Amino acid sequence: MNDSKSISAKNVIVFGSSRSNGRTHDAINLTTAKQAIPIIDLADHDIQEFNYAYNQKDDFIEIIKKIMPYQNIILATPIYWYTMSAKMKIFVDRWSDLLSSQQKLGRKMQAKNLAVITSYAVDPEGADGFERNFINIAKYMQMQYLGCFFYYSGTEKTRLSLNIEKANAFIEKLEDS
Repeated sequence: MNDSKSISAKNVIVFGSSRSNGRTHDAINLTTAKQAIPIIDLADHDIQEFNYAYNQKDDFIEIIKKIMPYQNIILATPIYWYTMSAKMKIFVDRWSDLLSSQQKLGRKMQAKNLAVITSYAVDPEGADGFERNFINIAKYMQMQYLGCFFYYSGTEKTRLSLNIEKANAFIEKLEDS
């Protein structure tokens, strides 16, 4: 197994939520309890919607350049209406820039791994559909998909007790990548 310095050196979290201190942040804390992983909170940045003119003057490219040194890009978002948050969707939509106007930078994504941390409070009947989005994104970007940590934040004690076990399994996937 790798030491915690090498584990954290290859992981970065891009966090997109309407609440920076909400349940998804709790999920992040659970997965980073044993190693410090840098977090980029999209709430702290200006990222404009995708457009075909590629004329946005925002923080998107700066964020992409910050995540490039890392092997594992972990997207952290709550489940909103069976999909990612609006902040995360805008960020992921902008990956289109990496396929067109920023191809040199985009090609560097091909050698990366993608993983997801999410939180939910009610039964995620759409969990498979939620995760399918990220599987398809990774495939399209020619990235390896490592999986999703589904953090339960509801009130059912049995499910709550499984969070640590699921977080440890997720961390192990990151360590083995």
